[in-house]
Amino acid sequence: MASRSNKGIDWSIILIVLVIMAFGVANIYSVDADYGIKQVVRIGLGFVMIMAFLVISSIARNFFDIYAFVFYLLGVLSLVGVLFFGKEINGAKAWYSIGGVGIQPVELMKIATGLMIAHVVNIPGNTLDKKNVLFTCLALIGIPGILILLQPDVGSLFVFVAFLLAMYREGMHPGILFIPIIFGLVFLGSILLNPISLMLVLGIIVWFLSTLFLLLFSKSTLSYQGLYGAIGFFCGLGTYFIFLMFFFEFFWKDYGLTELFMSRKSIFYSITSFGMGLISLITALCIYLSFGNNHKTISKFTKIKAANTRYFLTSWLSISVSFIILFGISFYAEPILNKLPIHQRERILVLFEGESKYRDTSGYNLLYSKTAIGSGELWGAGWNKGTVTDGRFVPEQWTDYIFCTVGEEWGFVGSSILVILYAILIGRIFYLAEVQKTIFARFFGYTVGSIILLHFFINIGMVMGLFPTVGIPLPFLSYGGSSLWGFMLMLFIFLRLNYDNEQSFL
Repeated sequence: MASRSNKGIDWSIILIVLVIMAFGVANIYSVDADYGIKQVVRIGLGFVMIMAFLVISSIARNFFDIYAFVFYLLGVLSLVGVLFFGKEINGAKAWYSIGGVGIQPVELMKIATGLMIAHVVNIPGNTLDKKNVLFTCLALIGIPGILILLQPDVGSLFVFVAFLLAMYREGMHPGILFIPIIFGLVFLGSILLNPISLMLVLGIIVWFLSTLFLLLFSKSTLSYQGLYGAIGFFCGLGTYFIFLMFFFEFFWKDYGLTELFMSRKSIFYSITSFGMGLISLITALCIYLSFGNNHKTISKFTKIKAANTRYFLTSWLSISVSFIILFGISFYAEPILNKLPIHQRERILVLFEGESKYRDTSGYNLLYSKTAIGSGELWGAGWNKGTVTDGRFVPEQWTDYIFCTVGEEWGFVGSSILVILYAILIGRIFYLAEVQKTIFARFFGYTVGSIILLHFFINIGMVMGLFPTVGIPLPFLSYGGSSLWGFMLMLFIFLRLNYDNEQSFL
């Protein structure tokens, strides 16, 4: 009986998490003994919360699936409420203050959103290649996303990309996964480079690579529908280039570009855009003619032309509208940046201009964080012996910047071991998610793994200066109540789902 009752309990994940939490307590204690003791208390409260959920979830076999909407509704209401009754910390109104303890509702929302989308895709017949199901899931992400943006809590908003990773596993088109990445890269690139030149060159590069692909692979890989899509694709590029031509020719002065662009440069951009637009349309015509010249398929091609018109229209509208939206993001990147609060604007600029320029403001944390990590060298200074840590040079070092304490006191070896532990943890979660016997458990497992992965990736990148500073804690390691309890509850739910799945097939 004992062996049967233990079936489905993944002790490897539990052990790794306990090791990370213990290591976190040691590092938090090194920074501030009081915070270290408080973290032990919060870990204890987290286990009490898990035991309570263990009892509550036992009332129904599919408890988390059945009550997913209730969790989601409570999460949305908590995000709305924090806008009115929340406490503002570091420029974001994202916390409830209850008895002196800060509660961040976005942590509940991450879990609730994962459960709700898992519930939707678990409904028989629902697949993410169906537009209504896809739009429903995107709306479930968009509603809390908008509320989080109003706080504003940009760091937590980044984490919601994790749901797209899980949706990709369940059949979502991979192009949707890259949309936020492309938009973000264009926004950041437009801050560093001339936005007008960037978007013109980007269009030319896309045309070149697409043409090269068609020349090499079109006859062996593209169907009739694919060729209609290719024609629409190049017509969409042509539409975009013509749009640029009209912008440069007629509207550039109205947008305050007089000082940025001399009239001769405007004419050059106009001619280049017109030329590329014409070349794109000629490319589309060549695709049609080269396919139609095949006498064996021309009659069939003509017969199915009407049926495939929607492939052409969908491709044409998607490409033209997407590039025009990207142009808008690029063009307004600098004005948007200038309207951000000064600390958020400087956090982005530090990424391009270096922390030394902002050493007295937003670059201060990063400057001393790098100093701490570098001083640890191979083996580190030893626990509670870090000079940067003891000197309290890095503000909030026990929370988002806890990794620089690891680097200073445990060195490259200790940091590498921690990274390996996270890699094993995330890999194990993804493995268990893949072998789940229900779509609900599988999707939620991928959600948990993806959220931990993004938190880990962004936090480590932020501390090392590879990513702008945002409020992203390191899972199970950083000091905090809401984030720690959120990760513990999230992981508990998945382990409970895994346990139920294993028990149901005994």
